[in-house]
Amino acid sequence: SSLAKRDVSEGHQVEATTVIVTTLDKLVKGRPAFMKIDIEGAEYDALRGASKTLRHRPLLAFEFDPSSPHYFNYQTEDLVGMLASHGYAITDLFGHPHDTAEDMMTARLWNFLAIPTGMDVQKICAPARSNAL
Repeated sequence: SSLAKRDVSEGHQVEATTVIVTTLDKLVKGRPAFMKIDIEGAEYDALRGASKTLRHRPLLAFEFDPSSPHYFNYQTEDLVGMLASHGYAITDLFGHPHDTAEDMMTARLWNFLAIPTGMDVQKICAPARSNAL
């Protein structure tokens, strides 16, 4: 886990646990309409293992912490580019676009949507907008 590399673990004993790892493409069956990915910074790596699944263009909810690229050895441009290459637009939960690496890095939030082009962003984000009023 990325938590072992972060300040949160300082002063605490960290114990390693071996787990079996697979890809989303091997795990996901069928054509999901929606996927939520919240795995403490490893979202980009998980999505790298979902190229077949992303062809079905599910709506994605995911977390992005600006420190994650450092801990997981990728560039924010990699995440933005990968989602764009699969036909996704990145927004926050209110529908505001975050379609560049700079937008992602300077956002004041961690929760984002990757919305397949052609889906109605305003309709998808309407519940969050109405609750924010």
